[in-house]
Amino acid sequence: MDFVSLNDNLDLLCAALRCSPEVIYKAVKNPEHYYEILRIRRRRRSRRVREVVKVKDPLRKVHRTIALMLKSAAVGLSDSVHGFRPDRSIRTNAQGHCGGRSHLVNVDLENFFGSIELAEVRAVFKQLGCGPQISLALARLCTYENKLPQGTRCSPMLANLVAAEIDRRFVEAWGGNCTYTRYADDLSFSGEWAPSEQEIIAVLRDTCFRVRGGSYRHVLRGGGQYVTGLFVGSATPRLPRRTRRILERFVYYSERYDAVSAAQRTTRKTNTQEAVAHMRGLLGWAKSIEATPIVERARAILSL
Repeated sequence: MDFVSLNDNLDLLCAALRCSPEVIYKAVKNPEHYYEILRIRRRRRSRRVREVVKVKDPLRKVHRTIALMLKSAAVGLSDSVHGFRPDRSIRTNAQGHCGGRSHLVNVDLENFFGSIELAEVRAVFKQLGCGPQISLALARLCTYENKLPQGTRCSPMLANLVAAEIDRRFVEAWGGNCTYTRYADDLSFSGEWAPSEQEIIAVLRDTCFRVRGGSYRHVLRGGGQYVTGLFVGSATPRLPRRTRRILERFVYYSERYDAVSAAQRTTRKTNTQEAVAHMRGLLGWAKSIEATPIVERARAILSL
C-alpha cells in the first residue's frame, strides 16, 4: 500500500501500518513512553555529544513499516545525495570530487535531524499524497518533542526528503560551476570555483537548515583535500593517512606477537573480543574503500 491510497482514512492507515488505532493514539498522546534517549560521544577528543533515540515496541515496528513504505520515494532524490541510500556510501560521495580540484569546500549542517520539525515532516507526507489528517498523524508518529529524532528507522529517509529542497537549490545555483554532493549533514563543493560560506548561508535562507559554526573548510589543490574523511587528491578515493598508519601498526605488532595481542596493542583495548571486533570492523570498512596491500595483509592476519 502506498501513501496516496491512504488519503485521509484512519482504517487504511492502521491496515498499512499493521497496528490498531489504540497503538497510534497512545504513541501520539504519550510518545515519551516509547523513546529512550542515548548520548554518544561523536569522536575522540570531541566535546560534542550526539543524542540518538532507542525506540520501543510497538512504535519501533510502526517506524519500520513507514521506512519500508518510504523506500519508493528515494527514486526522486537528486543524484548528489549519497547518505542513507542503497548502493551509495562515503566512497561514492567522495568519488565525484576526486582528481585534485582547484577548490574544495566542505561544510556541515547544524543539528541535521533536530532542525527538522513536525511541520516539515507533515509537508513530506502531504507531498507523497496523504490527506491532511493522515499526514499529521504520520508526522506525529515519526517525531519526538516536535523534532525528527536521530536513531529511528524512518528518520534518515524523511531527512533526505526534507533536504531535497536544499539539494535542488544548490544544483540549480552552482551545478554548472562546481560538483555538489551531500552525505547526511556533510556538504561538499569542488571544481575550478567553489562557494563562500556566506553564499552557502544565503542558499539555505528560508529553510530549516543552518551551517554549523566553524565547519566551513576551503582547501586548494595540493592542500590535502578530503571529503567525508577520504582523500580525494588522487583519481579515486583513498583511505585517510591515520587509518593507513593504524593498519601498519597492527601489521608491525602482529610480526612480534600473535594477532589478538596485535589487535589489543593497536586499539589499546584490554578486552580481547572488543579489540579483535574493532580491528575486523575497521578492516571491513577499509576494504570497501581501498583494497591496498596493507589492507589485504592485515585481513590475512585476522583470517578475513
